Amino acid sequence: FCKIMYGADRLKQPLLRMNSKGEFDKKGDFAPVSWQRAFDEMEVHIKSALKEKGPEGIGVFASGQYTVMEGYAAQKMMKAGFRSNAFDPNARHCMASAVVGFYQTFGIDEPSGCYDDIELTDTVVSWGSNMAEMHPI
Repeated sequence: FCKIMYGADRLKQPLLRMNSKGEFDKKGDFAPVSWQRAFDEMEVHIKSALKEKGPEGIGVFASGQYTVMEGYAAQKMMKAGFRSNAFDPNARHCMASAVVGFYQTFGIDEPSGCYDDIELTDTVVSWGSNMAEMHPI
């Protein structure tokens, strides 16, 4: 199982930075809150940003751990729901170091090999990814 999803140290409850009065405070300490409180806080701050700055006042910095369907839903929420194009996958940040490694190791900016190679092998090793869910080709 992937550590991110099933690790013993993963968060199972929302945390909110709060002051001593139990109010949201960017400089406060993290404290556990209910899911309802977490969603209520997000609602307040998203509505405030939308009112103050319009659709471009909010954005999503997407996770490389998104499933295909989660990424699709997040894009739909931003583009159709909030009318914002401020959606940034972390691929350009995350893959930047991988591309440097590929160039230094293989002399090209992508992993060597192709899908046809799968047909020519007896064994495929994969870790940290559910290929059926994340790469449903």
